[in-house]
This record gives sequence, C-alpha cells and structure tokens, in this order.
Amino acid sequence: MNNLGLEFAEWYHGLLPRKDINILLSKHGQFLVRETEVKKGEGLQLVLSVKWNDKTMHFIIRHVDGKVFIEKRQFSSICALIRYHLVSKDPITDQSGAVLLHAVPRQSWEVRHEQIELHELLGEGAMSAVYKGIFRDDEREKQVAIKVRKGRRLDRETVEQICREARIMRRLEHPNVVRLYGIAISKEPIMLLMELLKDGSLDVFLVTKGSTLSIREKLYFCLDIASGLEFLHNNGVIHRDISARNCLVEDMCVKISDFNLSREIRKQDEKYKMTRLKQNLPIRFNIGYYLSPMASHLLDEDLF
Repeated sequence: MNNLGLEFAEWYHGLLPRKDINILLSKHGQFLVRETEVKKGEGLQLVLSVKWNDKTMHFIIRHVDGKVFIEKRQFSSICALIRYHLVSKDPITDQSGAVLLHAVPRQSWEVRHEQIELHELLGEGAMSAVYKGIFRDDEREKQVAIKVRKGRRLDRETVEQICREARIMRRLEHPNVVRLYGIAISKEPIMLLMELLKDGSLDVFLVTKGSTLSIREKLYFCLDIASGLEFLHNNGVIHRDISARNCLVEDMCVKISDFNLSREIRKQDEKYKMTRLKQNLPIRFNIGYYLSPMASHLLDEDLF
C-alpha cells in the first residue's frame, strides 16, 4: 500500500484512539484518518472517521494488490482516496451517505517524530523510559523530558493507556504540576514530551541533599505538593500514585509528575472503582489499596 506523504497530511492523526477522535470530530462533515487495532491480535489498520448526522462513523481502509479502497472504487494511495471524495463529494459508502466536508487538522499538541531528538536516558521503570532530549517547534529548540513506552506490543489497549495520560495532562496548567508539551503519535514509538526539571526526582533529591535542607524548606516542598494535589482534585483528576519518586524538583520547587495511573472523575461521582487489573502496578511502593483488584479511590486518598 502506498502511504507516501500520509504522515504529513493535515487530516492524518496517527494512532490517536477513539476517545480523542470523538472529541475532535465535533461538526457535521468533519473527517480524519487514523490507525488502530480494529480486531484484537490482527495488527493495526487505517480507518477513516467521519462525523455525519450527529454520528461518528468509522470506515476501514482496505488494500489489495497495491491499491486502496473502502467500498468499490480503488485508488493508488490513501491521499488520492481522500482527495477524490473531498473534491467530488461522492459518499464514502452508499449505505452511510457520509460525505467528506472538512478535514480536522493536526492539533497543537500533536507533534511529529522528526521534531524530536533523543539524548541521554534519565530513568526507566517497568513500563516506560524517560530521556532528556530536544523538541524543535517553529525553528525554536526546547529541552524536554521524553517518555517512551517500553517492551509491550503496541495494541489498542496500550495506545489508549498512553493517550489517556496525555489527555489528562494536556489540560493541566499549574506551577506545581509538570507540563505536557505534546505527544508524538503518528507512528511507533509513541512519545510524550514533558517539561524537563533539572534537579530530578524528589526521592533522589532528598537522599542526596536532604541533610542540607532546613525544616522550612521541607515544609515548602509539602506545600508545593499539596497545592498541586488541590489543583488536580478541583479539576476532577485523581493521581493514584503520589510518592516522592513521582514528584520532580527544580530551583527548590516541586511539581507532580507521572500520570500513568491517573483517572478523571466527574464531580458528581463519589469514587472511582478499579474493577479489573489490566496493567502492572507498582505494589511494592504504594499504599495498601493497590492490593485489592476492587480498590476504590476517593479524591482525598491522594493525600496518603
């Protein structure tokens, strides 16, 4: 299949999952192309998603003998397929009647891998590694921390987990919460670009410099974390993994990081219940609630 130029097409959103797609497709006739695991275990496939008559429709883009098609008409490339339907206004399928009217462009938080340069490894855990690196945006260079998923095969569940973390982080702006600059999701590996704090994690900082800190300085650290938590809870986010290793330090200011286990909760909800465990949890380092597969998480449990 000829995918030449696909990654640079304004309507191509890479591996972005359905929950994000449903947010982006807000108006009649809007469309985009993405890649997803349609059936578990069968690998990634390209899908055309269209908003039509208040419904979000998804059409698998099939390929055979070097040609691509959705229903009958075949094209030499996906770009040619999209161009034809956008200009001709022919329905994508006879049954759906859906027509391509407006492309949903790449969002400001969707960055290309070509804009990223990985440098030295800062740290790694069971599920991801974090590197120091460079992010080039509009001819400007910015030092960033880059989180890269490790090991596990990139299936729909894994993509959704990574994008949930990005979705939570991209709406959070607070002096005591690590900022997300963007996500590179047009191809593997998916990368999260975050604020780089030069003094590293709080647990290591306390081991190496804790004896030189005054009680007042340590109390200010606690105040920073409490301020960040208050902001998260006021915005309907439970972190679920608050610890010194998940807080970062720079210039004696502490910021909360690592939202891998975080969840959004509506204000009318009393608690979030984790009914199934589909990922590894750092039980050794966490509170007792993680020992139960039916663990419920109240907003104020982040205070542990």
